[in-house]
Amino acid sequence: MVRIVIFWLKYPMQKSKLKYSIFILTFFFCVKMMNAQDVLTLRDAFKVASQSKAQSQKFLELAEDAYSEDKSAVKQGYLGVALAVSASFSKNIFTKIGDFNKGKKMIDQAIEVDGKNIELRLIRLGIQANAPKIAGYYRNIDEDKDFIKKNLSKVNDQNLKQFIQGFIDDTDVF
Repeated sequence: MVRIVIFWLKYPMQKSKLKYSIFILTFFFCVKMMNAQDVLTLRDAFKVASQSKAQSQKFLELAEDAYSEDKSAVKQGYLGVALAVSASFSKNIFTKIGDFNKGKKMIDQAIEVDGKNIELRLIRLGIQANAPKIAGYYRNIDEDKDFIKKNLSKVNDQNLKQFIQGFIDDTDVF
């Protein structure tokens, strides 16, 4: 009788542990999927952000929302890019310089955290290649180009690989 009671007491705990484990795995899977969707949305917005002030503003809002939910280096980098791009549409010279400097600082900090991230290198390259020389933000162009060329074949994420290849094909930087 004691064995039955002990088994009965253990079994519900094991069952609840299994439910808890399944819940945790499902939760992390959903978070990972939402994170991946955020990055895809940011990539799409990045492609068109420089076309108009409205597109730039939309990109900035998406990047701010994504970064507020997840303070990852990639999302910090995209927020930095969004600030730098939106600065180009500002009429006020002080706002323009301030936002650009804040954006480039965020990009560089993200790369300090995750320097081997090819996506961060690509978005920094995109900003540096298009920034006016007077901004003084061009020192990593060759370094980032070399890094991207050497590491593109190692990228497993097909969406990221297509994003990078599209950038290479659409720009005269390479």
